[in-house]
Amino acid sequence: MGRVRMGRNKNVSITIGAVLVLLAVVIMFTLLLSGRAIPVLETHGTIAGQERNLIITVVLLASVVVVPVLGMLFGIAWRYRVGNNRALYQPNMGGSRRLESLWWGIPLVIILILSVITYTATHSLDPYKPLPLAKGQAPVKIQVVALQWR
Repeated sequence: MGRVRMGRNKNVSITIGAVLVLLAVVIMFTLLLSGRAIPVLETHGTIAGQERNLIITVVLLASVVVVPVLGMLFGIAWRYRVGNNRALYQPNMGGSRRLESLWWGIPLVIILILSVITYTATHSLDPYKPLPLAKGQAPVKIQVVALQWR
């Protein structure tokens, strides 16, 4: 099969504009959130601290997949843009089993790790499980009155 070269088109400026807009949005959110308190991460108490740690762990593990995928998205979009005549379009390219297993295997392993961490953490934070008390400390009794119409 012969290789087909991608032709020039005027959509290159649209692609560059979209990338610049996306970059501007990321910078804007970074500037808006810098120096501000995030209430979810300001915890008080044992259970809340463990939940915060779970949230941070899940976000970091998920970013191991998301950040490279977004990087490859922009890299592939830039390489195979309409105005790049050096990039070759090969629609009948065969797949490599090694590469296929790699880019399917890594996200599967990370999802398995996330599911095990989340399962164990959520079951250890069962709301019906009694909290450990310090020596000589009595449990706090709370009385609640609720009225449906208020």
